[in-house]
Formats: sequence, C-alpha cells, structure tokens
Amino acid sequence: MDANDLEQAEKSYQSALDKGVLNAMVGLADVAGKRKDFKLQFKLLDKYFKLGGFQSKTLATFYTGNYDFIPKDIEKYRYLLLAGAQRGDSDAAISLGNLYANNGDQQRANEYYQLSIRLQLDDVAAANLAMNYVNGDGVEQDLEKATYWSIFAAKLGNSSAVATLIALMSTGQAKFKVGFGPAAPSDATELANTLNDVDDVEIQLRVARSFEANGQIDEAISWYGKAAAKGNGDAEDALERLKVDKR
Repeated sequence: MDANDLEQAEKSYQSALDKGVLNAMVGLADVAGKRKDFKLQFKLLDKYFKLGGFQSKTLATFYTGNYDFIPKDIEKYRYLLLAGAQRGDSDAAISLGNLYANNGDQQRANEYYQLSIRLQLDDVAAANLAMNYVNGDGVEQDLEKATYWSIFAAKLGNSSAVATLIALMSTGQAKFKVGFGPAAPSDATELANTLNDVDDVEIQLRVARSFEANGQIDEAISWYGKAAAKGNGDAEDALERLKVDKR
C-alpha cells in the first residue's frame, strides 16, 4: 500500500472505531505497522486487547525479543497466545501449538492445533495434525486420521498436506474411511479430481509418480504434462518415456 492508500485506510478504520467498532483498532495498528511505527502499533494492540479484543498473535510477537523497546518475555508471549486462543483467535491457537511443539510437548501442541481448526478451519493446523498422526507424535499413530486430516488440509489449499497424502498413497499407507468427517476420496483418481487445481510443480510430480506406480498411466501422463508445461525437465523426460512405452 502506498501513502495515499494507508491514509484512506486509516480514515476508514478511525471512522469505524468512532462508531464503536473495536476491531477497527486492529486495522489502525496494521496501518501503523506498515508505516514502521511499531511503538504506535504496540500501543494500539495492547489497548485493544485490554478492552477485550480477541486477536492476540501480533501483540504477542512484540515479546519475542525482536523489538528494542520491549524486552523479551516468553512467558508474556505464552500468556497472550493462551488468552487469545481462549477468546477465539485461531492464529493464536496455532502459534501456541507450535510453541508447545518446539518445546517437545506434542500432545499439548495437538490440542491447540485442533482448537485452531474448530475456530477457523486452519489448514496449517490440520496439516500438522496429519503429520503427527502419521508419526505418532503426541497421539497414537492412526493412518485413517492421518489420511483424513491430510485431505482436510489439502482441500483448504495446503500443499504440504497434499505431499503427505501422496506419500501415504504411494506407500500404500493411506486409509480412507467412509463417514469419518468430510467425504474422503476413495482412490487415486478421485484424489486427483479433488486436487486438480494444485499449481505446485513438485506436488504435480508426486501425483504423477503415484499414478505411475499404481499403473494408471493415462493419469500419470496428464499430471506429468502439468509439470512439463511449467518447464520441469524431470516431467518432460517422464512424459517422453511413458509415451514411448505406450506405443
């Protein structure tokens, strides 16, 4: 945003705040942050939270030691994330989950990932849960739930979850269970239809290789073609090889 855009945004947020819209204070803080006025940003966010606002993640980051006017205070950081999560901030919930994960408490991390999903269908939290069910981190290993949460996150556009799901499929570990949460694709073809808009070349290659490994050559050629169209050499070589084999 240029200076004029920031000025217009500031006026709009201030007008909303004057009318009693508390969340407009977060918008004003965002404008201050874009102007690099971090002291004003902190002041606005701190006031907003003390008045009962629920968004706490950005305020919490001021206590991570990256700002010279506020000393590092991890307990304060944790407190603000917890308070925000309890008030309904999904970003605070996943940040709190990551904090627990980084400290080796994967069970507590999973609790906050699930809270983040309940609050706002968070794709990163779902992808994290999927990996934890794959590895048995903080939960009992459960490939049905790993498959489910991978699909859940993939449908929200998370490319990491797509990679997890393809890895599960290519090794025969994917466990699709009808009726467990949102409808899950039953095989690789239906999965490809679900993820047809994936634009990541590496993911396209994984999908193609999964199809090739399953003997579904036409589908493999289609997905290699997507990656080859973006100039990927491996995909181009695979296309040439498969076309020769089909002759």
